Amino acid sequence: MKKSTKIILIILATLLAIIIIDTIQAKLFSNSPLIKIRKNLDGGILDYIDNGILVKSYYYINNEKVTVFNWEKYSPIEFVKQKNDLSNNEQQEKYKKYSKTIDEVTLELSIPEEWKYEEETPKKDNKSTAGDIDIDNYKFALKIYKNSKEKNVILYVRNSPFGICGTGLVTKEIKLNNGENATADYYDGSKTWSFISLSKSNIIILLCNNGLEELEANEVLDFVKTINIDVYEKIKDANFKAEGIDTKTLVRFNGILYGQSYKILEYIQEPTNLAGKITKLIDNIYVPKYNNETNTKEILNALVYDATDEAVFIKYQNSIKLFEKIEEN
Repeated sequence: MKKSTKIILIILATLLAIIIIDTIQAKLFSNSPLIKIRKNLDGGILDYIDNGILVKSYYYINNEKVTVFNWEKYSPIEFVKQKNDLSNNEQQEKYKKYSKTIDEVTLELSIPEEWKYEEETPKKDNKSTAGDIDIDNYKFALKIYKNSKEKNVILYVRNSPFGICGTGLVTKEIKLNNGENATADYYDGSKTWSFISLSKSNIIILLCNNGLEELEANEVLDFVKTINIDVYEKIKDANFKAEGIDTKTLVRFNGILYGQSYKILEYIQEPTNLAGKITKLIDNIYVPKYNNETNTKEILNALVYDATDEAVFIKYQNSIKLFEKIEEN
């Protein structure tokens, strides 16, 4: 064998060894290959991609990285979706979703499995005291506790403001998961909060710490970020455009608000194009806010047919009724 041929073979073997070692380290430790061409990306879920000879490394904007062989089928979007699905499943296993509708207010909160809760519906002119605050005329209260009923946090729902003594008070802002803000109040340099409050529209949520020490109080501080408040609009306050439509008998379906039409309808045959079912009921003074929701008791569990952007047919009380779209301003 000629000397030049040997040299070429040695060089090729060395290059092949480098490529193999580079590929192994990249795949084994999810690193970028040393021999690569980098493709920077602007926007989206990826920061950049390092293209190697046998592998690719995907770098995400959240600092995650994944290295795959060039011949592997790989979808960054599917990867993020699977991660999100896994995270959501883990969250669902750790937390129980609590939801309560009080008049026009729907309160939602994710409570850890190891915590317990009890609802407290106030009697007329009921009064309660939290520290130096008189909590009167509240609409609803939820007692939440972990190891002892006596050491708890009570969540109050009310319409009227409350006063807190400002002496020695330090207020810190809390960013809720839905992007809204709440505040936590600490007294006299304590690391344990005394009150948490937030408001939306004319609704005020007040959480009072009744004996929770720092560790448990911080747990509450964490899951209180999952609070979400929805406020229903009253029909009398709504601005509807609805000629020939009953604006008191309402349903919401596929994101559209419909009211029962005053038109006389004679349906000869049973409709066959089933679109869905009305499964949620709210008080008759409110405007339905969510899909498959009505404010009319008789319509609950009614079947919806022939749904369009302009009208639906709903079967209840043994007859087919036409509901037409209401313009919401």
